[in-house]
Amino acid sequence: MGYQPGKKLYNLQFEDFPGLEVAATGTSLGKLMHVSTTPLDLNQQDEEKRMEIFNFFAERLVKWNIEHPALEEIASEELDGIKVCAHCLLPEGAPMPCTATSLLCLELDFVMRIIFGWVGAISRVSIPKELLLNNGGRNMEEEMMKLVQHQNLSTLPTPNLS
Repeated sequence: MGYQPGKKLYNLQFEDFPGLEVAATGTSLGKLMHVSTTPLDLNQQDEEKRMEIFNFFAERLVKWNIEHPALEEIASEELDGIKVCAHCLLPEGAPMPCTATSLLCLELDFVMRIIFGWVGAISRVSIPKELLLNNGGRNMEEEMMKLVQHQNLSTLPTPNLS
């Protein structure tokens, strides 16, 4: 039986938004490459194409602590005597579900910063901090040897000597 890698959960942190909590899963390289070639064209007539990137991201959202923004600048309507958002039917301040519909209620700049934060997180490789320091003129071979020394030898493949 082969090895089947599991999904990683990324807990995103944003210095610009203290208190914001966003968790999302990763994605396959193929899906990420496909969506990265999808143009973000908000003037696209086909709504499905216009929403493709946002739907893609929303499918990977697991949880967040975002509450519905003020309804002053968002189209709203009355529902059972309560003023609600015309997009998602939530009142101001209500916890928002992790959906593409919720993304429609948020400012584009905010949404894009979260998406780019997620892309940054899933494309980052965990390297021991000692290797992130200026290499002081050492060559790549020395750096690779240092990296190997930090690896858990029990996880390295052992040669088949038979």
